Amino acid sequence: MTTPSAIELIAEVGRAGGWLTPNPNGTLGVDLPPAETPRLLEAIRQRKHDLLMLLRYPATACPACSGDRYWRDTVGLWRCERCEPDSPPDPFGPLPAGEAAAAGELELRAKLREPRLARLLVGGGPHPPTVRRLQIRAAALVWAADGPEGIARRRAESWTGIPPSLIAGRAVRFRATASSPAIGEWVRTPGGRAGEVLAYDGASGEALVRSLAEPPRWAWHPPAALVAEMDWGPRA
Repeated sequence: MTTPSAIELIAEVGRAGGWLTPNPNGTLGVDLPPAETPRLLEAIRQRKHDLLMLLRYPATACPACSGDRYWRDTVGLWRCERCEPDSPPDPFGPLPAGEAAAAGELELRAKLREPRLARLLVGGGPHPPTVRRLQIRAAALVWAADGPEGIARRRAESWTGIPPSLIAGRAVRFRATASSPAIGEWVRTPGGRAGEVLAYDGASGEALVRSLAEPPRWAWHPPAALVAEMDWGPRA
């Protein structure tokens, strides 16, 4: 059987949920699900040189748009931030330009995604809330529970486009009381809209809900006025 090309192997590793990492000493870090290791590892060894070339940080600006910012996809391939934007975007925002700065930032972000440190991010700090800070805290709630990266990013993306006036002066919290809908739970608002609970106001106790319809809308509601999804019942 012909060994797959490096490009084909990268696609195979992605479909398998694996990761490839070029190391500074010239070795290639490989992270594969145990069930896929026998099938892919020998082919990866054979194509190591080509894989290292493909996975290296781009040495020049993007030939299509002249952009100089790149992000690393789930397999380890660097992609142009402008031509192939990360979607959903990383809650921490775009990586800085340059290999050393981007690699250093990726290492820091990996540490902050660890459950122990992510729990500190959930609490936030004394700074006024901004959309970026709230996106990171929303994602950190998932990381703190060792949840999937995809869900963390979707939680962060739920804040994209929110009017800053809605969060100004609010004591935004990511913990619900025992009698209130959980963060991420679907609810129906008093106006009949289906939405997702994003956060709570620590002062008023109100819940911030993002509508599920497009374009999305955000609004604060008293928790008692929200109907949890399990209680919606049949609709005519």
